[in-house]
Amino acid sequence: MALMTPLANPKVWLRWASKSCKMPFRHRSTFFIFFFILHLNFNSQALFDIGRSSKTMQISESAEKAGASTSGPVGYWFPPSHESRVPSMLEGYKKSLHEENNPPPISFLNLFRKTSKDKLAEHTIEIYPLRKSNKFFIDQMNPKTMRCNFHPSMIQLGFQNIWEKPQVLGVEVKEWLEVLAHLLMNDPLGDAIVQDKLVSTLYGLSSLQLRYHTNPDILPHIDAVWDLVYKRIQDGRRFTLPMSMDLPWYKEILNPTKGFSEQMGKPNRLIELTNGDKEIVDALSVDFQTSSRALKKFQKSFHSYSAYKRVAVLAAFYNCLKMYPDGHTTTILNDIQPTEHSILLNHEIELIRFILSHSGRRKKNLVHNPGA
Repeated sequence: MALMTPLANPKVWLRWASKSCKMPFRHRSTFFIFFFILHLNFNSQALFDIGRSSKTMQISESAEKAGASTSGPVGYWFPPSHESRVPSMLEGYKKSLHEENNPPPISFLNLFRKTSKDKLAEHTIEIYPLRKSNKFFIDQMNPKTMRCNFHPSMIQLGFQNIWEKPQVLGVEVKEWLEVLAHLLMNDPLGDAIVQDKLVSTLYGLSSLQLRYHTNPDILPHIDAVWDLVYKRIQDGRRFTLPMSMDLPWYKEILNPTKGFSEQMGKPNRLIELTNGDKEIVDALSVDFQTSSRALKKFQKSFHSYSAYKRVAVLAAFYNCLKMYPDGHTTTILNDIQPTEHSILLNHEIELIRFILSHSGRRKKNLVHNPGA
């Protein structure tokens, strides 16, 4: 019988699971996590045996275009690596992404060929070819290359490709999530660089949540990988120092109720972490008018930013509040609200609450999309 992947038709799998296990899945993410793990076990070897694949099955591009709530008009931003070797090591991956302007789409409905139960048990499933960029990504994410910390940047380039691509296919997003989840689930726990990769992935997934929060086909897969990665981080914390929770970018997304990390709470360090981003520099200017203009621009453009940039922006508001405690900063911050077409993510809501709690003012009616 043909094996249908959990990414192909969730409703079919839900009916099967409920009937077989006699226990309803009451939470969307729980259901998808179950089948992500099941699916990752099935194709653990297959993803690395691409050479045996058959021809790619064509699907209708018009039927598979992934609808998005926002297209990221200001571009996808993520913090640059401070290791000098990283830019050159990323060139190959950038080239593979650039060469795939119009790659043949791959249908997850046809990802697996018909196979016997014996072949399935032996993990010898033959799969259709992955996109060139995803094959390159798999090759480069080998743990042997992990000592130079360019993997988080590679992960971010993958998310950037989806964020900025005008007509990305839904199946492209799902394939990227599948490949990424497979690799992260097979990384060894207890390594600081592995933790960096996992945290970087959370920010990328947050950006996709922002883009696809109204897409019922793609959002459950994003949420499922988020839950897998978050659990992986919690499991890995047994092997890492407690102080890691105060690292920049870590604390803001993993423990936002406690506010900002020490480094992001200092203007000079925030500028360093964002590699002298001009907008951040302007926001932290000692000139009140320059700072005010920058904060107003942040407020107007906030819903167009990637998840990394949004946290950096909120850190800028926090630092400005300490510089200009007259209420002007919180007035602008209070205008960052969810809209009909945009949301605030949970960690962003907590960070905003933290900022306002230090201003002596509370933000009222702060809501968010329950699916975010």
